[in-house]
Parts: sequence; C-alpha cells; structure tokens
Amino acid sequence: MTRSPKILVFDSGLGGLTVFSEIAKIRPNAEFVYCADDAGFPYGSWGEPELAARILAVMAAQIDEHEMHVGSAGEHVYAVAGLQELLGQG
Repeated sequence: MTRSPKILVFDSGLGGLTVFSEIAKIRPNAEFVYCADDAGFPYGSWGEPELAARILAVMAAQIDEHEMHVGSAGEHVYAVAGLQELLGQG
C-alpha cells in the first residue's frame, strides 16, 4: 500500500487558503498541513535576509514535526534552496 503524500502549505497568514483549496481539489488523497505564520505577519516590513531566516526556521520546524520532505516551493521561492540545504535535501 502506498502512503498518501503529506503536503505542507505555507503562508504568512490566511491568504494561502485559496492555494490550499486548489491543491486539495487536485490531490484529494493527500494529507495536508497548513502553516500560517501569524507570529511573523506582516512580512512587508521584514528585510530579505531576516525574512528568509524566519521562513527557514518556521518551515524546518514544521517539516521536522510532520516528517516531511521538501519537494517544491510556493510564495517564497528564494528560501527553498536554503531550506533544502538546511535539511540536507539539496
């Protein structure tokens, strides 16, 4: 039996729920984790290095907690390479 994929949907708030909804439509058998970084919101006032560090920390914690693998990126594409390197998946 093949295990259902686990998909992490990440956003700075609740705006990513529309993306989540579309992903859920095309992957109905997947297990989902939605992460809204309310503690870091709003992202507009963050500098790029600080924001990248914040996203990496939040995503790394979620990936570790939910035993996930980084497969692709969403809103913050520039952070993915660092995230994959941090998690030894790059």
